Amino acid sequence: MCSEEMILRPCTFCGSKEPFAHYEDDDGIGEWACVICVECGCKGPAGYELEEAVTAWNKRNEIEEDLKLRVRHYEECIKELQQEIKELGDALDHVGDAEDWR
Repeated sequence: MCSEEMILRPCTFCGSKEPFAHYEDDDGIGEWACVICVECGCKGPAGYELEEAVTAWNKRNEIEEDLKLRVRHYEECIKELQQEIKELGDALDHVGDAEDWR
């Protein structure tokens, strides 16, 4: 388990840096690999081999990281739009003030 592909990313649910990959026996049906978080007990997607389970676990983290980046981007866009709306409102207030002086 020394290869770079076998490095586990932190748990997507609790952030624990101690998930572990192992094989489980499913009541005699067969053995399968999965990743389990030590802290919260979350189980990742299963695979036939440890490498598959680790890849699936890490992929889930990549998706979450991508979504977090997108959320931050859209939050910044919303802030910019709110600022523009405020500036337009202020400009309209000044136009209204100028019309009052006529």
